[in-house]
Amino acid sequence: MYTLREIFASHNYTYESARTYLSKIPPSELEGDPLPDILDAGYFHLVRDLLPPPTDATEVLLSLFLFGISLPAPTISAALPQLSVFLLTSSTLLLNPPHSPTHVLSPYQIYPLSTALFNALNKPSTILLATDWSLESLIPPKFAIMPIGQDTLELIAVHTSDPSPANPPRVLDMCSGSGAQGITYKLTTCPSCELTMVDVNPRAVKMCELNKLLNNVEGRVVQGACWEPLDEDEKFGRILCNPPFVAVPDPEPQTNIYDQPSLYATGGPKGDEVLRSILRPLQTRLTETGRFYCVTEVQNVKSSPEMITDMVEKDSGDMRVNVAYCVEDVETVAEYSKVRSEERG
Repeated sequence: MYTLREIFASHNYTYESARTYLSKIPPSELEGDPLPDILDAGYFHLVRDLLPPPTDATEVLLSLFLFGISLPAPTISAALPQLSVFLLTSSTLLLNPPHSPTHVLSPYQIYPLSTALFNALNKPSTILLATDWSLESLIPPKFAIMPIGQDTLELIAVHTSDPSPANPPRVLDMCSGSGAQGITYKLTTCPSCELTMVDVNPRAVKMCELNKLLNNVEGRVVQGACWEPLDEDEKFGRILCNPPFVAVPDPEPQTNIYDQPSLYATGGPKGDEVLRSILRPLQTRLTETGRFYCVTEVQNVKSSPEMITDMVEKDSGDMRVNVAYCVEDVETVAEYSKVRSEERG
């Protein structure tokens, strides 16, 4: 049986192919020279207008699913086998936009994560991660799924350096979004682990199911807020977490749904509301040798270990907190406010 994954694999839909296609853009037109080794999904979408037209099946797929370019239907039919076009269309990975029925586009961005980019992983492979687009969406932004950004990639780099446990743990991807953390961990570090993914967003549940399909991965996907949908006695050997951490005031009751902020970003008025809900019972949710990996924002890097420790309800046993951060990511309050204001237009 021909699968969606085989369509992408047979046409070399990889991060390396994307960089090759990207190299066709004159360096003078790109910001940053040389480009960093790891580019997030948003970068590929930003430069889409600079790309030359696709010349083969690989570039057609990259144009549609990574760069976000709509293409004439005959261009796609000429490059891809008829069965591939049928499967991509019937699975709604390709659509005809109402404003341009002769063209075809994808409502999803599919980021080809290369495990070769992470030093700890010695088995090069491509993990396909479907999300919504970073600049615009065909759905209300409240329910959009976060694209693969730097914080996603940084968290993956940390937990994939974790040696494969002697006994396969139960793994929880909390605030899963696309399921990028849990699926990557299962495919790279512990294929035999029992994976659970949880998110409050019903669309995230569907996106996790899509990514399970794209990567031939098994796992449980549950909708609900933090620990709410899980049994009280469930414990996990690894918990991976990329929670909402942007400080966003609660919307007015009558706010139009298209004006409401994305669930993946909304961390409450102080930005730490979801994080606190996750950390509070953490010690009762980890096994004796369990580990919790999380990416977030803090107001003061130096005091962050104490801040995180104070959020956790104390149980028996010790808990060690390690904090890693990128020096270049540290911003002043003024810089942070400017960036967030620009993001909201």
